[in-house]
This record gives sequence, structure tokens and C-alpha cells, in this order.
Amino acid sequence: MIKKILVLGVFSLSVVGCAMFKSSPSESKTEASVTYTKDIQPIMAAKCSPCHFPETGKVDRLHTYAAVRKHIDDIIYRVQLDPDNKRYMPFKQKKDAVSAAEINLFQQWKAEGFAE
Repeated sequence: MIKKILVLGVFSLSVVGCAMFKSSPSESKTEASVTYTKDIQPIMAAKCSPCHFPETGKVDRLHTYAAVRKHIDDIIYRVQLDPDNKRYMPFKQKKDAVSAAEINLFQQWKAEGFAE
């Protein structure tokens, strides 16, 4: 009988202890530190216009959240190519290269789930 009470007591304490450490839904949700509006769009405007922006662009438009999200893998790939590669962006080095810190922002934005 005492053995059953001890087992039940240990089990009860375990359940209570686990419940105390369970995070609530609001605690487990973390806000993205990189967003399209704050971080990605300014890079796109600075490095990819006018070629990929609607006013004068003649190639794939990359001026919206949806377009950048759709093409993010290609963007990350192409800005990391050797500048002598014909697929390198920005094309013919018309703009400054995308920096390593900016590339990291693209990668982090993707990893965090593409926050707007």
C-alpha cells in the first residue's frame, strides 16, 4: 500500500512539474527578426532597380513581396556567383554587389518563414 502511494506521489509530482515548464502558445511563438518591409525590400530597391522594378524593368519583376519570396532561392544563388559569371547579379555590375550581411538577411528571412 505504501509503495502504491509513493509511486502515485512521484507520478503526480512529475505531471505537475512538466505542466509548470510547458510553454504557452504565446511564449513559443517568436517574432521574425527579418521582415520583407523592413529589411529585404530596401535591399531589392537599392540593388535590383531599375531592371527588376516596374517603371523601366524589362525582366522578371522583383518589386513585390510575392515575387521576391517566389524567387528567393535564385536571388540568393545569383548574388553569390563570381562577378564574371554571366548569371551574376547585379547584372554587369551596374550596382554595388550584394554584401555578405545582406545575403545573410535574405537567408535569415527565408529561414524565419518570410515575414512581411
